[in-house]
Amino acid sequence: MKRVGLLLITLVFAVSCTTASFQGMQMTRETPSFNVVGEFERTLSQHGIIGGWSGGSLIKLSDNDERIFSIISDEIQKKGGDAAIDVTIEYGAGFLNLLLNAITFSIYNPGKIVIKGTVIKYTN
Repeated sequence: MKRVGLLLITLVFAVSCTTASFQGMQMTRETPSFNVVGEFERTLSQHGIIGGWSGGSLIKLSDNDERIFSIISDEIQKKGGDAAIDVTIEYGAGFLNLLLNAITFSIYNPGKIVIKGTVIKYTN
């Protein structure tokens, strides 16, 4: 009986894991001088099948990584900047998203992604 309980707990922890990844992160010893051009905040919706609204869906109905990269690149170009700093990407869900997730027993899981950041232009 103890083995079954231990196996069940192990399976619950293995199935409930979620991950986050960051790409394009840079570190420099000396930061070049820059001027702040502007800030941006964009929200986009995401849809997935089987999973959670935090981006951990088994089947994703859209390529969120590509969309996020495109939004940041568009904001830099629109504001005439060279780079974006202090970029924050938040995954979340509103009341209606959570309700749809609950009604479909987590088969359909909508959510939203909020992307914020500061656009800069190098001075040198």
